[in-house]
Amino acid sequence: MSRKTKGMPTHAVEVPGRDEFLATNLPQLRELGVPIWVSVGGFAAHEYAETCAQLEAVTIELNLSCPNVDEAPESAAEIVAACRAATSLPLYAKLSPAAWDLADVARAVEAAGADGLSLVNTMRGTVLETNLRPLLATVTGGYSGKPLKPIALAAIYTCRRASELPIVGMGGVQSGRDILEFVACGATDVALGTILFADPDAAQRVRTELRAALEESGLERLEDAFCAAHETVAVLDNRT
Repeated sequence: MSRKTKGMPTHAVEVPGRDEFLATNLPQLRELGVPIWVSVGGFAAHEYAETCAQLEAVTIELNLSCPNVDEAPESAAEIVAACRAATSLPLYAKLSPAAWDLADVARAVEAAGADGLSLVNTMRGTVLETNLRPLLATVTGGYSGKPLKPIALAAIYTCRRASELPIVGMGGVQSGRDILEFVACGATDVALGTILFADPDAAQRVRTELRAALEESGLERLEDAFCAAHETVAVLDNRT
C-alpha cells in the first residue's frame, strides 16, 4: 500500500508502502542486530492499528502529528487506544508541540495505554522559492533543526510535570550540552535527528561533548541532571 500526499503533483514518485517495508526493509534492518523503532502513521485510527498488528519485536512510535500529511480525524488518545488493542508491543506517542493543551494530551495518551512519549514532532512551516512560489508541493511541511530546541524543552518540561511516562526528547539536539538540558527538563532518553544529515558522525561527537558538559555542571552522571530544571522551579514556587 502506498499513498500520495494531498496536493502532490502527479509526476511525483510514490514511496514504498507498508507491505514492502514489512517484507523487505524490516528484515534488512533486523540484520543490524540493534533495537528497532518503527514509526507508524495513518489517515485513520484503524490504519494505525492494522500496521501495529503486523509488527513483531520492535518498539512502535505512533506519529500522531505529522505536518507533511493529512492527519487522522481521531484524537491522539483514540489512536493510541486502537493500537493498544491491536498489539502488546511498546507504544510511544509522538506529540506535536503546537497543541495548546499538551499536558492534557500527554495524560490522555497515557490513560489510553501509551508506554512512553516522543517529544517533539516537527512544526508546520513554509518556504518560498525566488519566484515566490512554495518550495514544497504540499506548501507546508515539517520544520526541524536547531530552532526547535526551546520548543522541545518546553514540551518536555510540560509533559514531565503531567506524566511519569518515559520521554524520548528530540528537536534541535546538536551538542552534549543539548542532551544535558533535555534531561534536566525531564527526558529519559534523547535522540538525534536533523543534525545527522549534516554530520553523520554526530553521535560520537555529542557523547564526548556530554562528558565535558557534565564536568562543567559539576555532575558525575547524566542521571544526576534528571529534572534539575523542575527542582529550581519548585524552590521558586515555595517562596510564593
